[in-house]
Amino acid sequence: CCNISATSRLISEISILPSLSNLLINDLTEIINIRNLLAHSYSYIKDNGVEILISKKDGKNIEFNEDSIRELRRNILKFEKLFTGIKQYIKDK
Repeated sequence: CCNISATSRLISEISILPSLSNLLINDLTEIINIRNLLAHSYSYIKDNGVEILISKKDGKNIEFNEDSIRELRRNILKFEKLFTGIKQYIKDK
């Protein structure tokens, strides 16, 4: 889906602080990896009636529940604001 290396290169090229670009690349890579796991997940209803999503990584089940999805949404919103700022920065140059 998403090209991490191209995005990493873009962040590195426009970032003022190298430590900031490394932080962004690491966080974005984590979000993209989770997105890719979710793309290959399936729904499962636990005995208590709670729905979770299950994916596999390295042969192990990874479960996503309401809390983990909520946290992912928060992180995506953080990046949406960041990339909007980057877009404006590039536009203003």
